[in-house]
Amino acid sequence: MKKPFLALACALLSLCASAYKTDTIQIATKHLATPESVVVVTPTVGNAPFSTVYLLNGYSGNHKAWLRCQPDLQQLADKYGMVLVMPDGRDSWYINSPKIKN
Repeated sequence: MKKPFLALACALLSLCASAYKTDTIQIATKHLATPESVVVVTPTVGNAPFSTVYLLNGYSGNHKAWLRCQPDLQQLADKYGMVLVMPDGRDSWYINSPKIKN
């Protein structure tokens, strides 16, 4: 579905994995009509390769939904040494179809 988006997000994460950050970034691809908002939480520990976890919001949520319902995501990222990526699904159920335009 959004493989170019995910690949770009992973590439961006590899550049900033050594510093603690909670950022909201905009990803634009030819596959999306408008740029996609994504929250990225990176751990503060080390420079090792990190696992990446994608947290998808439910219908009518957005890229900030997980930050509201789970405010300690930064501590969890540090504890487990993982990068958290939270894209905005735009009420699309994360479906990619040539007949359904998001």
